[in-house]
Amino acid sequence: MLSIRFEIITKNFNVCVARVNFTIVYYNLIMVKIKRLILATIVSSLMFHHPAMARTRVDNHLASIMRSVDLESQVMEGVTVYYNPEDRSVDLERTRRVLREAIAMIGPIDPVCQDIPLKLFILPNRVINDREIMSFLVWEAWGNKNIWGAYDSFHEPDVGEIYVNGVLPMSTLSMTIAHEYYHYTQDIRCVTKDEQEARRFEVRFCEISSTC
Repeated sequence: MLSIRFEIITKNFNVCVARVNFTIVYYNLIMVKIKRLILATIVSSLMFHHPAMARTRVDNHLASIMRSVDLESQVMEGVTVYYNPEDRSVDLERTRRVLREAIAMIGPIDPVCQDIPLKLFILPNRVINDREIMSFLVWEAWGNKNIWGAYDSFHEPDVGEIYVNGVLPMSTLSMTIAHEYYHYTQDIRCVTKDEQEARRFEVRFCEISSTC
């Protein structure tokens, strides 16, 4: 009888231990995911730019870019994408997927207070971070640091423009395009370009998107 009771107690103990071990493993998996999300947010906060908002209109502001690099264009998901056809690092199909998935994640935008077309410029690092070529941006707004990307609709108010650094790793470039596209949606809704909202969107985007 004592032996049977001991076996029952031992089995119950083993079940409890198994449950505790499962709980610990599950808890650890959740903590790993939370830590990854926190790390992504911190990296974005430290390395991402603040939105590059110019304050003095520059006529023909894109001329310096066009003189510095040969660009061709394609329309993707309603966005006119400019790129250097000789730059082998440019992945147009991936860019198309990023735009398609970002648009799908955001969903219908209602209300739209200004319906403006969007241009996306995939630029070499030597161009996008050249203060003279990109002098129409206010570099002081983010401490004169090099940028991954920027959204602007100041110089040509009827057009939204995204500039991204084409030498970024593919996952970072996807996240950057998604981040700046979110600023575009803020612009057409006539709401403040909130960096925290854009960062939350980029993190959520890269949790789901196949491009990150």
